Amino acid sequence: MTRNSKKAYLIGQPIEPRVNLKRPFWISSVNYYFLTLGITIAFFFLTWGILHAIEEEMPWITAGIVSGLILILAVILREFVFKKAYQKTLLAQKRLDHNIKSVYRQTYHRDDSNRLTLERNALIVSEIESRSKTIQTMGKLPELHLEVFEMCHEYLRKSNRELDGIYKESPRYKAIRRGQRQIKQLHYFHLLSWASIESQQYLQTAKVQVALNEKIENAQRALQSLDSAIQFYPEDEKLLQSKEAIKEFIVSVKVSHWIEQAERASFKGNKQRAINHYRDALFFLARENERTPDREIIAEQINLKIEALREKS
Repeated sequence: MTRNSKKAYLIGQPIEPRVNLKRPFWISSVNYYFLTLGITIAFFFLTWGILHAIEEEMPWITAGIVSGLILILAVILREFVFKKAYQKTLLAQKRLDHNIKSVYRQTYHRDDSNRLTLERNALIVSEIESRSKTIQTMGKLPELHLEVFEMCHEYLRKSNRELDGIYKESPRYKAIRRGQRQIKQLHYFHLLSWASIESQQYLQTAKVQVALNEKIENAQRALQSLDSAIQFYPEDEKLLQSKEAIKEFIVSVKVSHWIEQAERASFKGNKQRAINHYRDALFFLARENERTPDREIIAEQINLKIEALREKS
C-alpha cells in the first residue's frame, strides 16, 4: 500500500509491500509560475533598458517578444523536461525502497517452507508484540504503524495456512489460535493508527494549500488511506465517520471555490456568469444525494443570491 496507489488483500492472501517513499524536491505549480513571472518581468525591463540605452526603436516590442519566449520556454521546461526528470527520480526511489523492503519479505518466504512450531510461533508473536510496544512510544509515524500491520498480516496469513493441516487437539493448534487472537488486536490497532495519522496529515496539507486542485488532490489521498483500511474493516464506525468527514471537506472546498468565483463575477457586473457559478456550487452541494442541515442552509443562501441577481438584471 503506497501513498499514491494502495492495494489491500483479504487475510490469507499476500499483502502488497509498503513503499516508504520520501518524494524528491518539487516546486508547486503556483510557486513555480510566480517565480517564472517575476524572472520574466525582470528580464523584460533589463532588455528594455539595454535596448533603450543603445537608442533602439520601440525597444519594448523586442523586450516583450524575448520575455514572452522565456515564459513559453519555462512552461515547456516544467511540463516536459523537469516533470519527466522528477518522475524518473521518483521511480528510482521507489525501486530502491522496494529492494530494501524485499529483504523482509524474502525472510518470510524462506520461513514458509518450515513448519510453524510452538517455539517459532511464540517467537514471532513475541517479536511482533515487542515491535508494537516500541512503536507506540515513538509518536505519530504512520510508516512504523504500517510496518507492524504488515507483520501482523503476514503472521495471520501464514498461521491460517498452517491451521489447515493441524488437528484441533494438537498443542500447536491451540498455541497458534491464541497467537492469532493476540495479533488480530494489533492488526486492527496499527492499521487504524496508520490510516488515521496518514489521512490527517494529507488533510492538514490540503487545508493550507492555495490552489483548488492541490487541495482536492491531498484530500483524495486522505480518502485513499481510509479506503485501504476500510477494505479490511468495512463496518468500522471510526473509519466510516472519518471518510464522511473528508468527503464533506472536499464538497465544502468545491462549493467555496464556486461561490468565490460567483462573487467576483458579480462584483465585475457579470450577473449571468455569477448565476452560473452559483449553480455550479449548488450542483456540488446536491451530489451523492446527501442532505444535511449545513448543506441546506448554504443552498438556501445561494438561491437567495441567485434571486437577487435576477431581480437586478
